[in-house]
Amino acid sequence: MALNGSNDGTCVIAETQRTGRGRLQRKWVSPHGKNLYLSVILKPRLHPLHSYPVTFLSSLAVSDTLSSLGLNPTLKWPNDVLVNGKKILRHTA
Repeated sequence: MALNGSNDGTCVIAETQRTGRGRLQRKWVSPHGKNLYLSVILKPRLHPLHSYPVTFLSSLAVSDTLSSLGLNPTLKWPNDVLVNGKKILRHTA
């Protein structure tokens, strides 16, 4: 969608994911009805080589938000957010 002209800030929500690929091209399957799956299209005016901090800052923002809700999140390299040892968020570029 991003390559076909969708606007900056467009949010894509899915109920399931069957053909995703994670880091190192590992298969990523997201079962129906178990979690919240979404992607946000961001089109920052940065050279791609300078955009990598966005994922790290996003992880910190999610962690801070969860902390303010009384949860105790941890961060796992490179950009996963975990609660009670379970991954709740992973960014892919």
